[in-house]
Amino acid sequence: MPTISLFTQPADANAWHAVCSPGGFEWWQFAAFDASSDTHVFVDFVEGDPYSRVYRDRFTQYLKKPTKFAPPSPGEFVRASVSICRGGKVNRGDVRSPLVASADSLRLAVASVAAHVEGNGAIRVVGVLDVGHQVDLTFTPSPGQLGTIQVTSQMQWIVASPRYEVTGSITSAGQTSSFCRSGFHEHFVSTQPLSRMDFGMGWFRARVTLPDATWLVNITNVFDSRLAGIKLIRVGAEGVTEMPIQRASMDYKPALPRICYPLTLGVEDRLTLKNPRVIDPGQPTRVVYDATIDGQSAIAIAEVVRSVGW
Repeated sequence: MPTISLFTQPADANAWHAVCSPGGFEWWQFAAFDASSDTHVFVDFVEGDPYSRVYRDRFTQYLKKPTKFAPPSPGEFVRASVSICRGGKVNRGDVRSPLVASADSLRLAVASVAAHVEGNGAIRVVGVLDVGHQVDLTFTPSPGQLGTIQVTSQMQWIVASPRYEVTGSITSAGQTSSFCRSGFHEHFVSTQPLSRMDFGMGWFRARVTLPDATWLVNITNVFDSRLAGIKLIRVGAEGVTEMPIQRASMDYKPALPRICYPLTLGVEDRLTLKNPRVIDPGQPTRVVYDATIDGQSAIAIAEVVRSVGW
């Protein structure tokens, strides 16, 4: 019997994978941050929106009665969002429209939010939600090799570059300002919905950017006291390296209704996260930590994707 491919494998791993698995999704995120002005910008493109209640309900119906209900397609549930977090305030907007994407190179568009790679390898990201809420940013990558991290057997985490220098402009609440700081770009491909993965109460990931490398922390079940699903990954010019872990510890408690996140996290004697500050209480919850990695102080930007409502 012939098999059906759940997604395509493009030559450029950062391009569109055309996920067709019911409940699956593909998610690109671009983030820029400026600690001096307490500004964080997130632009997300999602095909197969895991937060769509209609998508989740249709997938559940299909699982229960596959001969009665047609499988939902990821392409029916597309969303792009632009979030500007500054000084404790969040200006966020979403647009929903069919995804226009390329399997040859990174090229995405959802209505007025778009991203594409330019000739020099930089990525331009433009999002216009209204006159007072827009971004126009260029992400220039540092030298490095593209790598893939297997988060679960169904989901890949594609790391295109250790870090990016970000320039451009942002407009929030009608005020426009120039931007010249650091950033990152992440890309996830999954053939299963979040509800079908072993994420327990939530999925946690954090990124610490240093001049010579970026460190990633991934915990697939963040509130499992055993921290069995924790990964510590170094991304540098030589590529992606997963570090061995023998010891890890974490303390957490609810901060707001329906929101939980770690208060502290320690991995070996290498990495510590402490003093969390919530910059966006939405879904996902975005948190900034004071970080120390191999004796160097830095800022960690983390996301907690909560299981509530999956």
